[in-house]
Amino acid sequence: MRTLLQEEDSDKLLRSPATSSPFDSSLVLTVLVLLTVLFFMAFFSLYIRRFSSVTSSGDENSVSGAGNSPPRLHKRGGVDVSTVQSLPIVLYGGDLKTWSECSICLTEFEEKETVKVIPYCRHGFHPVCIETWLSSHGSCPMCRSTQLFPAVDEVRTGTG
Repeated sequence: MRTLLQEEDSDKLLRSPATSSPFDSSLVLTVLVLLTVLFFMAFFSLYIRRFSSVTSSGDENSVSGAGNSPPRLHKRGGVDVSTVQSLPIVLYGGDLKTWSECSICLTEFEEKETVKVIPYCRHGFHPVCIETWLSSHGSCPMCRSTQLFPAVDEVRTGTG
């Protein structure tokens, strides 16, 4: 009987380090697989976001309409430089006192100061301010409209 108990004790001692391990091998394998899957999901999500925004803005540029298309966007999200330069510049004062300040820098306009106007929504800004804004954004800072110029039909009928 003693030899039988001694054999069971020796078997327990031999098996105890393997069974007392805090991590089971299948648990470790499952965690590794899940971490790998999460890594690849994050990588492909960033990859798709990066290259889908470039191709969608490239498609908009190639299908540029007469005036009702959205502004041409750069890869970083801003409006094309030629579009920004084509915004009209007017002198502040007289009938153009509809705005009191530039909503970008929050500085009040002075009499006879040059103001760049977005024709579609008729919001005015300092030329440097709106050029800086539109270099990184594709919309008006006041109303968030992505249309900068009225459509050709609106210009012809006088509704825009």
